[in-house]
Amino acid sequence: MKDIVSLTVNETDAAAARKRKIRNLSAAAGIFAVLCITAAAAAVNTSEPDIDTYVTETAVTEEVTETTAETEAVTEAAEEAVAEAMTETVPEIKEAYVEPVKAYTAWVTADGVTVSLQLEEGTAVSEALEQAGIVYDDNDIINYELDTEINCDIDISVSRVDYVKQTKRQTLAFETEYCEDDNLPVGETALMVEGQKGEAIVETLIKKVDGEAVGSKILSREITAEPVNELIANGTMEEIEYPEEENVNEEQYAEAVAVNVLADNTDDAMEDIPEGEFYPEEEDIADESEADEEYAVEAASEESEEAEISVENYTHASEVSSVSMFEVPEDLYLDENGVPVNYTQVLSGKSCAYTAEEGALMSTGKTVDQGYVAVNPDIIPYGSKLYIVADDGEVYGYAIAADTGGSVRKNHIIVDLFMWSYDDCIQWGAKNVTIYVLPE
Repeated sequence: MKDIVSLTVNETDAAAARKRKIRNLSAAAGIFAVLCITAAAAAVNTSEPDIDTYVTETAVTEEVTETTAETEAVTEAAEEAVAEAMTETVPEIKEAYVEPVKAYTAWVTADGVTVSLQLEEGTAVSEALEQAGIVYDDNDIINYELDTEINCDIDISVSRVDYVKQTKRQTLAFETEYCEDDNLPVGETALMVEGQKGEAIVETLIKKVDGEAVGSKILSREITAEPVNELIANGTMEEIEYPEEENVNEEQYAEAVAVNVLADNTDDAMEDIPEGEFYPEEEDIADESEADEEYAVEAASEESEEAEISVENYTHASEVSSVSMFEVPEDLYLDENGVPVNYTQVLSGKSCAYTAEEGALMSTGKTVDQGYVAVNPDIIPYGSKLYIVADDGEVYGYAIAADTGGSVRKNHIIVDLFMWSYDDCIQWGAKNVTIYVLPE
């Protein structure tokens, strides 16, 4: 009988059981073959035997019959076993398979250093940072949530966040303001107040990410010096058209230049007034005439003049509060009206004030000082000693003509007074003044 089943199996319990079953089936098949051979041998002799032979044959026949019955029973059992074995399904033997674990690459960057890691799928970002040896706090910025699971190649970055306090001096800009000035021609401007920057101490909280400032917040701000706004005057005065010299008449000349009156009111002085000169309006010379008459009377005799010009009867100009910082001459005395006792000429008109940096030079080459004034040298010669009083009672005081300018040369104003402070210039503004020209 050919092999019933031929298997190649692994050394497992199931394979061993199948081997035992096959061996049992082979044994049954062998017994069945022996019984078939025995039956065939008994049937070979077909001649009629003698009695002894018959008895013997009968006994053998009975034995064979009995044996045949047993053999048939065994054969039937063997056939059933073979049929069962043939019909039994042999289990399919499969090789064992383990699914590989997925892994991804994570590049972790912090503090300028990048670390490469091989991580299993599902690893959290926080675990990746821990494996990379990176320590972080709540202020640091991480580009993924810490509980994010890794399921692909990934770049993880950690940005360091720091907060720094900083104290600095801050410059405060000034603004520019404008005003109108009817002493300046239309289209002209004058700097009345020079702008000055202020200063403040500012404390700031600065946010830095990886060393770079990305935001700030002012914690405190203390102003240590207020800015001074710049003030510029815009001219509003319509410029006067001056007539040609040959066409000058008294009314036009009166609008263009300041009044020039001689203090000496004697008949000889009246006769010496050049042709074309004129007198101001009556109301403008009334007080001046009274002062001139008083002076003429006092000067009638030298003895009476010396008696009147005394500390007892007059006030020395140094005792009067004035803007000028010049030392007052010893012989400059004022009467009860604040008018110099001795002067040679009186001029009246509008005044303004100006300033310059210390050390600046005037048109005569002198260094600026509070007491020097700008004039039209054609009207008031350079070097003239003056005593200046405003119509509102404010006293500029003892002054010397040493400078000039466009406004005085065009006779828009009669005098421009130098002052050290722009604030003082603004306070003075534009005022009508009386100028007393003092003796040489």
